[in-house]
Amino acid sequence: MRKIVIASTILMVSLGVALADEFGATITGIEGNKVSFTKKAKKKGEAGEKGTLVAADNVKVSKGKFNKDTKKVEAGDAIEGGLKGIKLGDKGSPAVITTEGEKITAIIVTTPKKKPDAK
Repeated sequence: MRKIVIASTILMVSLGVALADEFGATITGIEGNKVSFTKKAKKKGEAGEKGTLVAADNVKVSKGKFNKDTKKVEAGDAIEGGLKGIKLGDKGSPAVITTEGEKITAIIVTTPKKKPDAK
């Protein structure tokens, strides 16, 4: 019996990890708790996949910081106002979106790289 309980626990944890997804995207619109975005294209020159997902009630929205050691974006300070605090520019706002099933559980808003002025 103990082996069955341990095996089922491991199965549930791995299933939860399998359903969770994290991807780079550009947020193009926010309407209530619905977030519209365009996923980052897998290959340069291709168009990204567009989508809309519902944010969970307890979605974590934060500013992103790039960690040079891990070469990944990490969550920084929380954005005041949650989804309403995300400022969308003309081209949207770049972000890393984490989903669990069909709900967004976390959004890390990043800032685009500034190109050096051409002189």
